[in-house]
Amino acid sequence: GNSRVEHSFGIDSSESLESNNKTALVWTKARTPLRTWWNLHMCNAEAWMILARPLVEFLVNSHYVRRVLTLLAHSVSSPEHFWSMVVFNHPYWRERVVNEAFRLVIWRFRGKHSGQHPYNLDDPKYSDPLQFWGTVRGSRRLFARKMTRANNPLMARIDRDLSHSRLFDRNGFYQSVVSHFCSTLET
Repeated sequence: GNSRVEHSFGIDSSESLESNNKTALVWTKARTPLRTWWNLHMCNAEAWMILARPLVEFLVNSHYVRRVLTLLAHSVSSPEHFWSMVVFNHPYWRERVVNEAFRLVIWRFRGKHSGQHPYNLDDPKYSDPLQFWGTVRGSRRLFARKMTRANNPLMARIDRDLSHSRLFDRNGFYQSVVSHFCSTLET
């Protein structure tokens, strides 16, 4: 029939993120016993991220990070998920996350999904080398991904129409970056 098999899990309570737990074997029939017991929220993130120096120092030196690593030692989770989980589950760092990738990655274009990898914005197989120009121009992102050739029509258009006025004006460039972030944070 449709009977559900129940399993019991033994969990060492000292392995939770709560520092005051003493070693004890706890038996539970919860469907997600580790997540429930450890009070660890599973997160995912992109493979590319920008980490500030204080966060990197925390990630390298913290007992908390080693504890999370121990908890996930036998899981099937990508490395990029590990970093985001540490940050999200730690109360201090969760408050400091800027949820902005700063780069344009196009997965869907004109109703068609790119598949396992994002669209290659300068792929020579496209009949129109500037087909992604409207999306790039309308984006507030600082970077675009993915391009494989340093010299291509799309990069030339970006340099001419979006970057040219700021290429040799350091102060203007910094002002444009600050205004980008300030207007992004206000919305």
